[in-house]
Amino acid sequence: MIDPLSRKIAHIVTHVLSSILLEAAKETGKNFANDAYEKIKNLFRKRKQKLILAEFEKEPQSQLTKESLEKELTVILSSSRDIPEEMLPLFDFMSVNAAILKTTFRSYKVLLARHANCYELLTDAKSGTDKYYVEYKKDIRDLEKRMRHEYDKIMKMLPGKNNQIIDANI
Repeated sequence: MIDPLSRKIAHIVTHVLSSILLEAAKETGKNFANDAYEKIKNLFRKRKQKLILAEFEKEPQSQLTKESLEKELTVILSSSRDIPEEMLPLFDFMSVNAAILKTTFRSYKVLLARHANCYELLTDAKSGTDKYYVEYKKDIRDLEKRMRHEYDKIMKMLPGKNNQIIDANI
């Protein structure tokens, strides 16, 4: 399941990677940024992913290659309980505390899994008058509030005025 937080983080990572490649092409890119990019490349293990990455490296400003890379990063993030270690240096490069981001992301993912479980239990409950049905509804509302809180904490950490970088084209 693709969650919105994974999609937004993938979007910002793609945007920053594009900037790193464009700066590197001008030979003004910093070594730290290049090192962060090299680590991210290790996430792309499948042949299709490597082809997408190669296209992105050729044309980092292309909207089509950005969208393809973002889609792959979203899948990677959505299928993981944590932000992959390979991405953490990039967040440090963006002046985001990677350790706090990683912990908050994990907390969000745990809540997301519990939410899905409660929703499944709710659909299995017999009716609106069933004692468990009411409890599951209450648990779902509570989990949604807690997920929103974690989501908002992460949005405040990420760069961009009012997260305009992240929210663009989403």
